[in-house]
Amino acid sequence: MRVLHVITDIRLLGGGLAVSVRGLASAQARLGMDVEILSVGVPGSSSLREPGQNGDRQPLLRTFAPAFPRRWGRSPDLAAHIRETASRFDAIHLHGLWRHPVTAGARLLRRIGSPYVITPHGLLNPLALSRRRWTKRPYLALLERQTLTGAGVIHCLSEFESASVRKLGLAKKVVVIPNGLSAAEMDRREPPGFLRQRYPGLRDRRLILYLGRVIREKGVRSLIPALRQLRKTCPDAHLVLAGRCTRAERVRLKMLIAWHGVGDHVSQIGLLSAEEKWRALADADVFVHPSSEEADSMAVLEALASGLPVVLGPGADNHEIRARDIGWAVRPEPEAIASAILDAVRSPDRARETGEAGRRWVRSERSWDRIAPRWLDVYRDLRSIKLKRGG
Repeated sequence: MRVLHVITDIRLLGGGLAVSVRGLASAQARLGMDVEILSVGVPGSSSLREPGQNGDRQPLLRTFAPAFPRRWGRSPDLAAHIRETASRFDAIHLHGLWRHPVTAGARLLRRIGSPYVITPHGLLNPLALSRRRWTKRPYLALLERQTLTGAGVIHCLSEFESASVRKLGLAKKVVVIPNGLSAAEMDRREPPGFLRQRYPGLRDRRLILYLGRVIREKGVRSLIPALRQLRKTCPDAHLVLAGRCTRAERVRLKMLIAWHGVGDHVSQIGLLSAEEKWRALADADVFVHPSSEEADSMAVLEALASGLPVVLGPGADNHEIRARDIGWAVRPEPEAIASAILDAVRSPDRARETGEAGRRWVRSERSWDRIAPRWLDVYRDLRSIKLKRGG
């Protein structure tokens, strides 16, 4: 089976969406599918080499030059390649929204009668839609609703995301398949010390790590008053915010941190590389992700795979955490967050047990090699639509 994935930015700096697509495509290639990825970037072709998988079959990655406006990810060359090669593939899978490769690619595929799968990756959740809503609402009405209604299948990463999609009147053709991790990622055992060596001021601190985009929608602002509350009984607690942050949000956080008087106990360390991310997880004492809306966070999976005790808001697999007792599932409120972190810190035996239970759950339920075969039926159904149309 030949599968084409289309994504605006496949670089690991592109965040969880890129990590998810790279992992899925690599697992599909190991399963025997002939997989190709199209993305915007420095023009060229190469095999997608994921760490620890050099001996496996790899997807072919093709990147195409961007054109103005670059922020939209516009690439006429990428769109032309889709038009010229679409007939060669059994399944075409689009990832994300609001960018030219997906919008233009979907329009081209509808014109030639080629069905496609689209994965919004959480971008239709209410909080995500509220961000820059003055541009997203008209974009959705004029362009992206056609992208979604014209899809053969809309893929959601969780039941929460599926409910958000259905509320928009897109109830038909929805499938739910979660994210995963590779065996190489689940087997990683990094030595501790990375954060404390890079930032000497952290050596005697208890590190509370947030990993992901530092934006309001992820609930990051609630961590500041939570830290103030936590420090009343855990004075060595230190919050580490690792991830991309806009200048405006950095200013807001700086004001919030000053207001709560925790300036010496918060570090914003910016975006980490793939290697640095795993080292940071190995050095943390507790992982926290207070988002109230989440499709299926790669960072949460990575924290669970690292054996960390996790404190999660209701949007990040909260129901799984509650059902399997593999972490602390809390309301996205400062008092609840602080109480859960304190419980994890004061109960090292329970923290260790839940961390190991989380690691076992990821290995048994969220391996890419376990998830990838589920896509065979989805793509076969898509191919049957194509054959009925005479494609």
